Amino acid sequence: MGSTWLKRFFRTLERAEYPENPWNASQWTRFLGDAVDRVSRQMKCRAAMRRATTRGDERSGEYLNIDAIYFDGDAYDAQSKAYAAGYDPFVIPRVLVELENAADDDRVAYSLWKLLCVRAPLRVLISHRPRCQGVEKLREHLDAVILGGCLMKDARGELLVLIGENSAAEEAEWDEYFKVFEWRKGHLRPLEQR
Repeated sequence: MGSTWLKRFFRTLERAEYPENPWNASQWTRFLGDAVDRVSRQMKCRAAMRRATTRGDERSGEYLNIDAIYFDGDAYDAQSKAYAAGYDPFVIPRVLVELENAADDDRVAYSLWKLLCVRAPLRVLISHRPRCQGVEKLREHLDAVILGGCLMKDARGELLVLIGENSAAEEAEWDEYFKVFEWRKGHLRPLEQR
């Protein structure tokens, strides 16, 4: 599921309208959030996430303080008939996505911890760093946090960590801008195939 999500995410970014000021945290978050939302629809999921505006009968707001939670659309619709108005159905998420702009490695680790506390087949953390060395430093920190807290012990599902490198050339493709790591063999390792 992780490789499918990743391919759709990169394809969506290629077609998305780039933010006017990518160094503005709120514009960058809105840009990535829109891409994450589009990917959820491509996967036939309903995304629970904070939105600037709602469309139609969509609800707006994060669940569990996680930026985006994808619910299988068919399961969500089937279960929603069993609940009274005003309550969302209790359906296990398919995908969790957390967008973290903070420069503080511990703040990014906190966002990762939130993801790992919820059961889902796929969890995705998206962050960025100003330089290549910052990418590796953050990966090492997240790896140490996961290992130190035994956060992936007996965990099921995939974990992807995307760390953008802000010093990448402006004309770089998205799959070059983001260094992608997956939890494999007890560590965050570079994703082998895309």
